[in-house]
Amino acid sequence: LAAYHAWLGSGLFCQLCQVHAQVLQSFWRQKGARILDRGLKAGDELQTHAIGLITSIWGDIVDKPHSQEYCDRGATKITHSGTHCEYTPPSCGPITSSYWTEGMGVSEDRATADVERIVRVALRNDRAVFDEDHVPLYHGLAANAFAGWAKSGSAFMAYPGKFGAGVYLTPSFQMACMYAFRTPRTLAASDLAAPRFASTPDGRWNYMMV
Repeated sequence: LAAYHAWLGSGLFCQLCQVHAQVLQSFWRQKGARILDRGLKAGDELQTHAIGLITSIWGDIVDKPHSQEYCDRGATKITHSGTHCEYTPPSCGPITSSYWTEGMGVSEDRATADVERIVRVALRNDRAVFDEDHVPLYHGLAANAFAGWAKSGSAFMAYPGKFGAGVYLTPSFQMACMYAFRTPRTLAASDLAAPRFASTPDGRWNYMMV
């Protein structure tokens, strides 16, 4: 920045910095989703792996035009326009929980997932309902055992949990990520906090599935 400061002069340089700061503040106040790539047109290694993994387990079910990659959001909690209930939408950045550090004694480093990218793969489902009466709900999957969902397909089958058998959903994207990140107490028979995330074949990305 020193070169720009010398080129523009101190007064103009400071004025432009203030303008940029105001623009960034406005950006972070936005509550709506910021879509980075609608339709996953970039087709890079991570997007290609996400689509290929779904297809290899569930077949030709991907609705690519409605798939997308998110950018950061300015708010971790937003109010649903129809139900007026709060929920936490997908957002990049570090995600952690006292459940791991205090409840299970996991170190801060192991208890934190730094979400760098969010690739949403849409699935074709004629029964899906998207309207103002339904808040988005999330479920954390074990990416390293995703092949186990082959028989159930995207309909999902109930499995044992703290409150009995079922498919547990939450309006918190962050909470779902925590369940997708490491094995919670309710699911672990022995190895608590074992990784549930997986890695891409090239080893470049660790990824969770929600």
